[in-house]
Amino acid sequence: MEVVPAPNTVAAPVRGRADVTRIAVAIAISHGLVDAYAGFLPPLLPQIMRDMGLSIAMAGTLAMTFHIASSVLQPALGWLADRYGRRLFVVGGP
Repeated sequence: MEVVPAPNTVAAPVRGRADVTRIAVAIAISHGLVDAYAGFLPPLLPQIMRDMGLSIAMAGTLAMTFHIASSVLQPALGWLADRYGRRLFVVGGP
């Protein structure tokens, strides 16, 4: 028995094992790069505080703003990636 897609639907392209592996590796590398960038700020905070004359509260606010901005943007960027394609975000995101 043949399965026929419902009207007004688009069947997903069939991907081979190599394509799926390549996509998974690209996502894993991108995620690793994002995590690496997120980890560079805390060790640099003492130097930033010294160079810019920041108090501990201001340095904490800087770190908090960095992480909140990242968290707030993730749903919007996910929606854009779903709408316009993930390739641009996988390449340009990190």
